[in-house]
Amino acid sequence: MSEVTDGGVVLADGSTVDADAVIWAAGITVDGTLASSLPVPHTKGGRIEVEPDLSLAGHPEVFVIGDAAAAPVGHGRQGTTPQLAQGAIQGGRHAGRQVLRRLAGHETVPFAYKNKGIMATIGRRAAVAEIPRVPVIRGTLGWLAWLGLHLVYLIGFRNRLVVLLNWTWRYFDWPSGPRLIVADVDAEVESD
Repeated sequence: MSEVTDGGVVLADGSTVDADAVIWAAGITVDGTLASSLPVPHTKGGRIEVEPDLSLAGHPEVFVIGDAAAAPVGHGRQGTTPQLAQGAIQGGRHAGRQVLRRLAGHETVPFAYKNKGIMATIGRRAAVAEIPRVPVIRGTLGWLAWLGLHLVYLIGFRNRLVVLLNWTWRYFDWPSGPRLIVADVDAEVESD
């Protein structure tokens, strides 16, 4: 697949597949990006190795965050931050604070990732929320938690209101037709 359009997808050979909805399920990689082309140490997955403060080794003026960074989780724990929005948000805030510390003439401090949990919506009124120190939340309650969290993290009251109204409308205007994955209608069908 080389492109996603409003009406479907374009394949590498230029042919198109019409679709009302496209679901992308793929791994996260930095191959083929600016991060992968830099002449710096990379992990097996292609992420850039960084110092504990998220700066680039040998270049303390450069910070690497988000999916491109193999950022240590900190607090003396092994491993790197997950390639999720919360890791990028926390890393961005930390990098910004370190720039301010350097400008003020202070030493930087190590990054410490805080796991706030993970959520996934898996259907209408169905989601799973795994939050530290809280039992796993499933079903409608998990879905409401997922909706609420996403509203909280939107910037500005107007954005929250517009998204809430949009979600409410879509909830009650749920298309009743089936969502089918079907073969190409022009394909010949062989019979036994």
